[in-house]
Amino acid sequence: MKVLIYNELYKIFHKKITIFFALFVLLQFVSSVVFIKLNNYYMENADKQRVSALINKHNSLGGDASKYLEHYIMERNDIDTYELYKNYGRLSWQRYIIDNDASKYVSCMNFAKLKHNNEENYNDCKQKLDELMYKVNNYTWKDFIYEYKEDAIENLKSTKESYDIETNIDNKKYLELSMKSIQYEIDGYNYHLNNNIPIDYTANSIMIDEYVSLAIEHLSVEENEDKYRDYSDLLQKREDENRMYSSKYRIENKYDDITNNTAIGAFINYTCTSVSIVVLVYMIVVAGNLIADEFSKGTIKMLLIRPYKRNKILFSKYIASIISTFLFFCFYLFVVFMACGIAYGFRSYLTPVVIYDFSVSSIKVMNLLSFAFVNYISYIPMFLILLTLTIFLGVFVHNEAMTVGVPLVVYVVSLFLNYASSSNYMKYFPTICWNLREFLWGGLPTFKDLTLGTSIIVCIFTIVIIFWGSFSLFKRKDIKNQ
Repeated sequence: MKVLIYNELYKIFHKKITIFFALFVLLQFVSSVVFIKLNNYYMENADKQRVSALINKHNSLGGDASKYLEHYIMERNDIDTYELYKNYGRLSWQRYIIDNDASKYVSCMNFAKLKHNNEENYNDCKQKLDELMYKVNNYTWKDFIYEYKEDAIENLKSTKESYDIETNIDNKKYLELSMKSIQYEIDGYNYHLNNNIPIDYTANSIMIDEYVSLAIEHLSVEENEDKYRDYSDLLQKREDENRMYSSKYRIENKYDDITNNTAIGAFINYTCTSVSIVVLVYMIVVAGNLIADEFSKGTIKMLLIRPYKRNKILFSKYIASIISTFLFFCFYLFVVFMACGIAYGFRSYLTPVVIYDFSVSSIKVMNLLSFAFVNYISYIPMFLILLTLTIFLGVFVHNEAMTVGVPLVVYVVSLFLNYASSSNYMKYFPTICWNLREFLWGGLPTFKDLTLGTSIIVCIFTIVIIFWGSFSLFKRKDIKNQ
């Protein structure tokens, strides 16, 4: 048996298709690194190029913008705002302040001057803009945070006073939600100050803003999941809660965000959150080639005259396909790991992965290796079902194009079938059940009432049936005319 498996592996790794896939993976991620570097350069200059195009467009009008005045003013706002922040940097806190505060004064000035011809309003807005820009140039981001926080505290105080004298129950509920929302805003400002994270466009700052936004939105969410009639709303609730709780844990424990432009985030996206189509195609092509190629070239006769049972011959091809796919997947992971590290820096790989575990209602913290390993295991049923189907087709039709094409069509169709079908019976279909990743950490499946146990049973049953059909067919196969 070991000799058979070794011989099959020897065939696989000496085929041109294996070298082709290896080179394709290398080329794919070398080009990805180059693209990321070029994209970073483009992003740094995108505002400049966009504004330059707007200026040229406005110059060509010769001052006549009466035909589309509103649109002209909006473009003028972009130009003037860019002039205010262009020297501070694309991700800087100064740009953040200008985008959020100064831009409204710029807009006010342009509308007052170009549309309403209101000099008094124009001068008032310009004075406020000058005062703000003085602060931007002479204050620190913490000074702005303190101002925002003080305003929020005053707002909270006045809202509480209104709540205390309000007698209408509905109004009191509204004011209560408002107070909680304001408190989340104050918490966000405290997170910035306590963790020394400026209010800017960097990943950690965006994470704080996202947490505050999700927490405020979550105030109006129905906690009792049994009351959800629309299952898609429940799935969205779970997704938002995972992001909210994990972001809060990261902020409070001073963990960097890993979702935006980090090596670990890119690695997870490439290898954990979605299965690589490259590895899948490699497995199907290799497995299909091992069987169908034997029949098409007539070498199956030479193989079967050897002193090995047919079951062992077919099983050796099955095991060899699994081993070669595993080795190719390891090669794929290594290339992705290096490419993401080169593109974004290797430091983020040390940052833990934070997940909210709904099964125990608490945060789970893992290193990248543990997180990736659990995710990879969840894809095994899909790979085994498609591999077994490929082996069966190779024995049944002897046509390499069909042997490879049909499993790929099944996979592609499953991507649409899983979300397009509304039939409750579809939850027992193998392509629905093979996605075990949905059940990780107490997650909910795409189809309501589908359980992990049912999915595993359906997957095992499917593999056994196709596997048995392949061996039965191969054992009885007449190869005299092959």
